[in-house]
Amino acid sequence: MYKTIATAPGEPPKHVKMTRKEIAERRREEKEAEAKRLEREHKMNRQKEYGTWQEQLDMLYHDKLNGTDTWMEHIQAVKERHPKPE
Repeated sequence: MYKTIATAPGEPPKHVKMTRKEIAERRREEKEAEAKRLEREHKMNRQKEYGTWQEQLDMLYHDKLNGTDTWMEHIQAVKERHPKPE
């Protein structure tokens, strides 16, 4: 793996071979960045499917009124479709 080193203005950048320590650090950073991206994607997917809080309250109201579990089933289905990343 190579890294790019800035040079004086007007000169092309230099490409220098990375040390093993630098490579390990880069891979650790990439792994952390990917984990954060997956967590953000997970949250966005769930939020979209959960619906607004008003819609959820309406589901809960009708569940109470009708003796059903629509809201709980809806939330569980969303969680199953979008499990937390490991």
